[in-house]
Amino acid sequence: MWRSDDGATWTLTTLPAPGAGATEWLTSVAASSDGLVAGGYEESATAQRTASFWHSSDGVTWVRGTAQIPAGVSEVTGIAAIGTATFIAVGIVGDERSGTAAVWRSTDGGTSWQTLSSPAFAAGRILAVVAAGNGAVGVGERADQTGAAAWYSPDGSTWVSASGPGLDNYGLEMVMTAVASDGSGFVAAGWRADAGNGSAVVWQSVDGIAWVHVPQAASFSGAGLTCVLGSPRLLVGGTTGLPDTHAAEVWVAQPG
Repeated sequence: MWRSDDGATWTLTTLPAPGAGATEWLTSVAASSDGLVAGGYEESATAQRTASFWHSSDGVTWVRGTAQIPAGVSEVTGIAAIGTATFIAVGIVGDERSGTAAVWRSTDGGTSWQTLSSPAFAAGRILAVVAAGNGAVGVGERADQTGAAAWYSPDGSTWVSASGPGLDNYGLEMVMTAVASDGSGFVAAGWRADAGNGSAVVWQSVDGIAWVHVPQAASFSGAGLTCVLGSPRLLVGGTTGLPDTHAAEVWVAQPG
């Protein structure tokens, strides 16, 4: 874990090591006025992944959180703060390509986590999450990999899955990999399979349920997006030149 007060100088903090033969990955971090939380997974010597959580008051000293962990393989893919001490974490239970969504909630600053259940989680795998004044949104891919998937919660506790033509791709793979709030709604970024080498996709939604595609840029061909900034200006980042090269790229939306 790295920490910086000014964005120019960074301090490395090494978290306590996992058990013998295991490795640990941090995949996401979120902050509130009460502190910071991070999540990811611990991978055993036999490649078994188990979701893991950490919390810190200052970004320097980190303590492992306790959590209800589903049986089998699990991992955290995103975390968002929805209050001073309340956080939600999203992820996957089961295999990365055939598992289903997982959601955890903490009301004590990341010290302890409880699993949430909902029929909506069977729709697919959640890869990213954002919280805003108009609710929380998780995004990812359908369980059968035939389109993108999105979930909405007004409070971080109850969740519904989205549907509609904006998430369809004629039965081909399409995935939302990142999501952000743009002040009036939500914006997501990702990738879809097509007749070429695939292309980057950007979506917008007012309510987290109905999603529409932002008009494709010519430079989206052969590109895939992994991150998005919704405000103060829409900005997406990822790679271009697929499948032969993987050059980093940033796109900035033009006014109008």
